[in-house]
Amino acid sequence: MSIEELADLEVADAMERQRKDQENEEMRENEDPDSEEVLERERIKAARMDDWKDWNPKGKGNTQRI
Repeated sequence: MSIEELADLEVADAMERQRKDQENEEMRENEDPDSEEVLERERIKAARMDDWKDWNPKGKGNTQRI
């Protein structure tokens, strides 16, 4: 694979991600913020973040080298 082919793949991937991001943004703008679907999605998102925080307490990173 040449550098040009790799660059073409990267550009195509970036454009696809940008298109998906725009679609998601448009969908979120058109949604009713008080609908049950939106509220449930936000509740799940908050629960996942809480779980992540429980599993990864502050200060447990790669900071204490021996």
